[in-house]
Amino acid sequence: MAVVRHVLLLSFSLWLIGCTDKIQIAPRDAQDAVTSPLKLDLANGLLLKESKRKIAQRLAEGLPVSYTGVTDALLETHHENWVARHPKARNPSFKNVLSTFHSLASPFSSSELPQIKEEIETRAGDFVHPQTLVYNARAISALDAPYDKRIQSYSGTLLFLMTLRQALGAEGVAKQNLVVIFESGHVLPGYFVKNGDQWELNGIETTVAGTGQISYGPMNEAIKTRVLRVVDADLFILVDLYKFDALNLKDLANQALTITAEKYHFALNTALDSAFVREVKATQLDWTPFSFGSRDTRDQDRERAPLTKASRNELPHVSPNMTIQHAKAATSTEAEPAAPTIEKATMNPYPFRQVQAPNSPNELISQCWDYVKQAWVDIPHRKEGEKFFIRFNPCAYSKEHYEPVPPPLFLEPVVTPAPYSIYSDEDWDY
Repeated sequence: MAVVRHVLLLSFSLWLIGCTDKIQIAPRDAQDAVTSPLKLDLANGLLLKESKRKIAQRLAEGLPVSYTGVTDALLETHHENWVARHPKARNPSFKNVLSTFHSLASPFSSSELPQIKEEIETRAGDFVHPQTLVYNARAISALDAPYDKRIQSYSGTLLFLMTLRQALGAEGVAKQNLVVIFESGHVLPGYFVKNGDQWELNGIETTVAGTGQISYGPMNEAIKTRVLRVVDADLFILVDLYKFDALNLKDLANQALTITAEKYHFALNTALDSAFVREVKATQLDWTPFSFGSRDTRDQDRERAPLTKASRNELPHVSPNMTIQHAKAATSTEAEPAAPTIEKATMNPYPFRQVQAPNSPNELISQCWDYVKQAWVDIPHRKEGEKFFIRFNPCAYSKEHYEPVPPPLFLEPVVTPAPYSIYSDEDWDY
């Protein structure tokens, strides 16, 4: 975790306009005091919620802020999203939401992160009206789990991270080497474990029931087999807090990715580049600048598949979200929901994806985004093991400096044909 702790004698509380509870801005004590190495650029801080404005102001002045306050400020954003999506419901006040998350963060029976994940989700399901959590891609707020019993990858990640921050505090979280892992169309919390001279990556899949521990293995090997973006969890929280406000969002995200790669000694090959397009609608709460690929958007409840522990290499290459994989293979009579409709290229800042073949549920089709046609285009390929070899990118013409193809796609090596000779009777395919 790239934060620095400082002792600050002065501590005060700030009342939020329109809220019935207060968010701590300056740290309560030395254990609650953190600063950030990220350089945040905001256009007009006066347009921000007062909690976010005050936090940004202190960080800009090099002063420490409250670790708990940053958590609560992001929770406030999730509360606002929840209320906006339930205008006719009897919604909990922000004060009640803070109380709910404090109860979720009461002492855990285990110190192991996968077990803690399972315990947090069980508590969320038991909150007020006990019910087993179900998967629904539209459940985009961390409040969806305790108040509506629905969860998906982003909201599950934030539920886990914000509850853990409440429970362990800055120093406790720092000891866990927490990160957030992004795969194509998917996100999950994770953590690093030092094994000898290398760091091994583990994920905690929140779209499944159980502990959901995913072993990626040594980080420098994992990034050779699939496209991953891995960012320090505390840096992710700060970027997520200002993802709709920061003028330098791409640079802010790249700062976080670079610091993470340096800390855990892996090669950064997934930095945001000129193809990055930001989401401007704050209602799209589950969008982040680190996201790539097409995420699930179906408004359909599904029972979460059970998963205790698995190697990432044993799971489908497309995503570790086993609940969706089980749903696709459930029955042949169940109609598969249509894939998300992509209306604009801005909805897909990462222009490659893999989808299930329509007539073969066990096969994958690679596709690229055509910026001219505004549509997904199949990429002809030759499969060899888990690799998909292609001769060219059929969408490359549609955009200057089109992003290079990622694993598991590989360009066929260029073979220079032998020169024609009257002494040769072989037919060369040019």
